[in-house]
Amino acid sequence: MKKIYISLLALVMSFGFATNSNAQGLERGNMVIDAFYGGPNLFKTFMKTSYTYTTSTNIKAGGIGPVGARFEYLMSEKIGVGGEVHYAGAFVSYDDTYLGTQYSYKVSVPRLRIMASLHYYLVNSDNFNLYWMLRAGYGSFSVKYDGGDPTFGGSSFSVSTPVPIAFRTGFGFRVFFTENIGIHTEIGFAGGGLLQGGLSIKL
Repeated sequence: MKKIYISLLALVMSFGFATNSNAQGLERGNMVIDAFYGGPNLFKTFMKTSYTYTTSTNIKAGGIGPVGARFEYLMSEKIGVGGEVHYAGAFVSYDDTYLGTQYSYKVSVPRLRIMASLHYYLVNSDNFNLYWMLRAGYGSFSVKYDGGDPTFGGSSFSVSTPVPIAFRTGFGFRVFFTENIGIHTEIGFAGGGLLQGGLSIKL
């Protein structure tokens, strides 16, 4: 799978560098909207794996995202600023027995991030742009428990991170198939999945 991603990235980058270097790409005053979906959702994988070998029954695990959107305003041909909001979630539900009584449980991990963003363009041609990105801002992370087991002190509770800060950095590229419509992919660290990709609209 990694070889496929690397090959795809190399192919698209080759396309971008082959494009006429004098062609006009994003300009000062342009705006770009990206809608995206990302992965892998590591919490979904972890929660599913953690309960596979337990004595619990009726185990169901799932998740979504990260899914979100970002807005960017070009300050120059090299620098864009904007913001991003995205959500990711994971859960596991199961049944277990305590002192002869069966209880149903659900553990969920919702995450919301709202971050300011900075893009620095390494390549900015007519159909292709490659950028380094830095994002930072608000990041909520909580673990929610719902169940009836009296040993847990009640039917539900929630624990949240004491410092709601999010951070992300990495590289991304866009390929425009028309003057205004294209696709994008990002490879990043922290703050929202290793890979993200989706639709790009230039305004």
